[in-house]
Amino acid sequence: MSMTREQVTALLATVLGLLAAVLTMRAGGGLGDVVGAAFLTYVAAVIGVAMKMQLHLVKVVTATGRGSIIAGVVIVLVLSGIARSFAEVLS
Repeated sequence: MSMTREQVTALLATVLGLLAAVLTMRAGGGLGDVVGAAFLTYVAAVIGVAMKMQLHLVKVVTATGRGSIIAGVVIVLVLSGIARSFAEVLS
């Protein structure tokens, strides 16, 4: 299975967005900050790659999937909540 440039860009942007969400969460940001950091990082990554290569932006958004960034942020929030609960119980 070969991936198109749009699919690779979408994967890279989503991973970078989730990394920004995790870092913002670890820094103590609120829900709005976490979602905002993930979205802005995703948009910046897509625009940065699109400036270097010729991409169809609609195909990049389609390759990302509907709501994958929001789903990833929700997963980050849930897992960090579980980790905090375990840390509180064990201490």
